[in-house]
Amino acid sequence: MGNKKIIAICLLITALCRISYAAAEALDKIVAVVNNDVITQQEVQDKIVLVKRQAAAAHQNLPADAELKKQVLEQLINRELQMQVAKKAKIEVTDVDLNAAIQDIATRNHVSLEQMKASLVKDGIAFEAFRKQIQEEMLIGKVERQAVNPNVNITDEEIAAFLKSGAVNEGNKEYHVLDIVVPVADKPAPKELQDARNLALDTAQKLRSNADVDAVVHANNVQQQDLDWRPLQALPSIFIVPVSKMKSGEISAPIQAPNGFHIVKLLAVRQMPNKGGAITTEQAREILYHRKLDENLKTWLQELKKQSYIKIEE
Repeated sequence: MGNKKIIAICLLITALCRISYAAAEALDKIVAVVNNDVITQQEVQDKIVLVKRQAAAAHQNLPADAELKKQVLEQLINRELQMQVAKKAKIEVTDVDLNAAIQDIATRNHVSLEQMKASLVKDGIAFEAFRKQIQEEMLIGKVERQAVNPNVNITDEEIAAFLKSGAVNEGNKEYHVLDIVVPVADKPAPKELQDARNLALDTAQKLRSNADVDAVVHANNVQQQDLDWRPLQALPSIFIVPVSKMKSGEISAPIQAPNGFHIVKLLAVRQMPNKGGAITTEQAREILYHRKLDENLKTWLQELKKQSYIKIEE
């Protein structure tokens, strides 16, 4: 084959590739670049559909679409970074482990594997997509354990201090808590932080005026999550002290956290049947372990972002 013919074929292939790329870009716009990988508009939309479906099933309110899209994109960026760490470290999930995990999900839901597949199809979820999602969650779990678990150490002094705290004195009670959140970005500008604080104060004031929670959440465009019944020590650590001092129906002052301002409404308190008032040393160790694990995970993700190239396309 002559050189001119080879060059002509190469030029044709290049042109076709450009056309294909342009068509794909038009159909599936890139919304973020994460190191050498991208997140597409289709991925964001698919995730939003899933989040809305889960929220509807749990009777939870969601923020406005623009804020929801922002939060979903942040989650996808975190996921992409963790998947890249898994690839670089050659962390894998075998088919045997994945099949066992999926079977365990079916068993815990008291259905057969075939029944679960049929239920997924009914909900519009392809089984292969579900399988891929579980695989990614298992990979991310492995990454987090390797990156964070070795740094989690609970001392005897920490356990002793926790056992002496007021938290364990309420161990025989359960609290039904509603968490209303005014979210902020990872690194909010001073004005954004102040605006969020003002909105949280306004939201708390409206809730104290016996306004309908759903109406306030909708009007102020904030989020709410029903934490259901939990013993005090199983609540997020920043809630323990305020909730322990509250009475049923009371609204807390805004509580600042890394992800925003939280307003807690204590819906009800009840005695736990057949439960002792005190918790054991091992229970205290478990509670402290999970708290520190969550804190270390947030710190690790923040450091991972600092070391990465992340660009969000406008």
